[in-house]
Amino acid sequence: MSLYYQPHPETQPLNSHREKARKRVKMKRMLPAVGIAAVALMVIGATAVVFVSSGHTFRKPLSETDPDLYYSHLANEALMENLASRKTKKPVRPGCEATVILMRHCERYFARTDKENKYMYCGYLGLERANYLATLFGDGSRWPAPSRLYALDPIRPDSDTMKFWQADTLEPTAERFRLMVKTGFTVGDERRLAKAVFDDLRKGNLCGKLVVISWSHDIPALAQEFGCGPYNGCPYRFAESEYDATYQIKFVYNSPEAGAKNEKRLFGDHGDVGGYADNGDDMATNDDDDDDIAQRRRMGPTKSFFHHRNTKVEAWEVHGAVVNMNFDPLSFSASVGDYPKGGKAVGGSWRLDDGL
Repeated sequence: MSLYYQPHPETQPLNSHREKARKRVKMKRMLPAVGIAAVALMVIGATAVVFVSSGHTFRKPLSETDPDLYYSHLANEALMENLASRKTKKPVRPGCEATVILMRHCERYFARTDKENKYMYCGYLGLERANYLATLFGDGSRWPAPSRLYALDPIRPDSDTMKFWQADTLEPTAERFRLMVKTGFTVGDERRLAKAVFDDLRKGNLCGKLVVISWSHDIPALAQEFGCGPYNGCPYRFAESEYDATYQIKFVYNSPEAGAKNEKRLFGDHGDVGGYADNGDDMATNDDDDDDIAQRRRMGPTKSFFHHRNTKVEAWEVHGAVVNMNFDPLSFSASVGDYPKGGKAVGGSWRLDDGL
């Protein structure tokens, strides 16, 4: 006799029918979930088709894939907003040329401080560079005499210590040419500073003149506010250890070389990227253009955005160049008499006073 239960043969068909019924109930319960999943997949597929067909692609940000294009776009946007969207004042004549030099502050190694550490100044080498810088300007020198000097404000919003590095950099130049160093701009005021200079440009106050600005090491960000990006001469990288390089940004108004044609491309396939500012009235007053620009800002820059539009004869060109000061500490010290034959007890003959 078996110890295992064996169902009666007459009950087996009944058990089979019950199992099939359970499976049918289970399948009915699963149908709504399966339907929802299918609809979701259809929606995702349709969205992807629409997204791709409208020109969008799944890709990395343009700042990573093409940083030159991206930062040139930022420079072009700033140029259009600050210079091209406003009417140029008379009596600016065609061919008016002005230059802005952007430079970092002097070296701050072994920086001087007061006893309470509330004030920070340039170190010895930095002050030496500042005095060398003053020799680069003026008649018979490498660069023309400046007409305006700007330095980052010593009062910083993120620090209780006043930092005079930028003011120290321009002080010898200010003394030599009897100019005032304007320090009313701090970190975050880059656009406001550019607008102040652009106002003078549009009024014709800077034709044939030079503006010198000493700033933090983030020179590229300031250059972008002046409409200069990688495509027209201002790289987007500036090394932390760099003190010698300067960005020269030249503005030319309605130059004959720009041509009398209404359509002009300065950068090949990329149109007016960061280099050609149209002064057309519709640039600021056309609502459709404003909406178009706002939409592109939300979407991010694309290459098609940079094709030249609204180009007219009246325009500002922006040309950048990276130029080194070529500061040689030993050569400069020798030139001011610090290394005479037989030596010298005290150096620093470049000092403005004895207060080092």
